[in-house]
Amino acid sequence: MHENHVKRLIQRIFVFLVFFVLLWPFVWCLLVSVQSIAEVNSAFAQVLPRKLHPENFLRVLGNRVFLEGVLHSLLISLLSVAINVVISVPAGYALARIRTPLTKLFVRVMMMFVFVPVLLLTVPMRGMMNAWGMHNNYLMVALPMAALVMTTMTFWIFYSRFPQEMDDCAMILGLTPIQGFFRIYLPVSVRMIAYAAVIQFVTTWNCAFMPMFMYRRMDDIVTVQEAIKQFALNPSQIFLGMAAVLLACIPCWLLYIVRYRLRRAEVDGVSDPFRNSN
Repeated sequence: MHENHVKRLIQRIFVFLVFFVLLWPFVWCLLVSVQSIAEVNSAFAQVLPRKLHPENFLRVLGNRVFLEGVLHSLLISLLSVAINVVISVPAGYALARIRTPLTKLFVRVMMMFVFVPVLLLTVPMRGMMNAWGMHNNYLMVALPMAALVMTTMTFWIFYSRFPQEMDDCAMILGLTPIQGFFRIYLPVSVRMIAYAAVIQFVTTWNCAFMPMFMYRRMDDIVTVQEAIKQFALNPSQIFLGMAAVLLACIPCWLLYIVRYRLRRAEVDGVSDPFRNSN
């Protein structure tokens, strides 16, 4: 018994240390964001502010460049999600359920691209965008960000787990593979598509390198990361930079809350199917 208590204590201490290391940068960001310029520029950095200054967030929200960056990043992220889902879902279904002599070859080639760093493909992708005449628009960033092979491979694995009897039933009903996709497989893929959409949105929203590299000039289309730099690179406005970082995290947090609430509703509905029967 004594050894079990010691093991549990060690595990809890380890979990607390890991949690503290991961959470401390966010806590520091929150504390600095509500400090005054005098406290930030003092000789000894203060952990706890003497007086809270929530007006720092209002100053960031009143900045035109920051608001434009949020709007541009939101449009790019939503466009990237739409392109990624429209391409990855049918591609994963085709690789998993439509048998051809080249299917295994396609899967192996795509698996090779999973291990290729995205940074190595930025130069050819920028050349392609310029050759197609996509200069200084949202597609110039949304298309490269949407071309994630991992999403296609995820749906390939997802659709590969369905039994062959589902395809046999579709053939008996006279459905073609395309009709079977829309009538049978797509309705049961809603939850998986939602997960893929959330991951794609967060990945695109947090990406800072791709917009900076794809656009010719930094002031073409300012993203939220570029908008934060105007505060972060100025030591006298570092508290505004921290406030901008927290405000930029709100869309990702909202997605997490919405997805969690939907998940809880699904679990409650399964555990108690007669709850709303009356």
